Amino acid sequence: MPQRKQLSWTELRVGLFVLGGIFLLAVGIFYVTGGPGALRPKYRLRTYLPEVEGLTMGAPVRLDGIEVGNVDAIRVTPSTPQQPPDPNRSIELVLRINKRHQRDIRTDSYATLITEGLLGNRYVSIHRGFVGTVLPDGAEIEGREEKALKQITERGAEVARARHARQAADRRGGLQPHQQHAHPDGSAGRRRAGREGLDRQAGGVG
Repeated sequence: MPQRKQLSWTELRVGLFVLGGIFLLAVGIFYVTGGPGALRPKYRLRTYLPEVEGLTMGAPVRLDGIEVGNVDAIRVTPSTPQQPPDPNRSIELVLRINKRHQRDIRTDSYATLITEGLLGNRYVSIHRGFVGTVLPDGAEIEGREEKALKQITERGAEVARARHARQAADRRGGLQPHQQHAHPDGSAGRRRAGREGLDRQAGGVG
């Protein structure tokens, strides 16, 4: 009987150890997916963007650089027969934000994507509002295209236009010598004819 009690106590300790490990794992997952302040009250906002490549579920949401929540959902904006699709509202994001920051996010706030480094992870950045009204739970916050990506796109278009113009100018410049040879009545042709006449006269005198 004492041996049976000892085995039971060993099994109980193993069971408690396993349960403790599962609890710690669950807490860790909860904090990782919920971000800072996971136990605080939350509310949700919606925003629409043209693209979200590289953005993942649970990505941070920052208010002027301070983490205040995370991305709760990413989905393609549904189209309706009454309203044609808008390329600037192609993707819908649902943002889960700590309720303590609700007074800082107003109708004059806006959300955009930020890329950490050249090829880094992306997160949602919210610019704080000051003069607008407070956005309630479930409201839409204005979404704007990422400035850095927009600048890269515009710069690429400018480089392409400049290269095309330079190639066109080179092609026009390359036709000029051909055009001179193609018109024997031009100044170059007259100069050659004059030199040939002088050569014949000198030969006749000799």
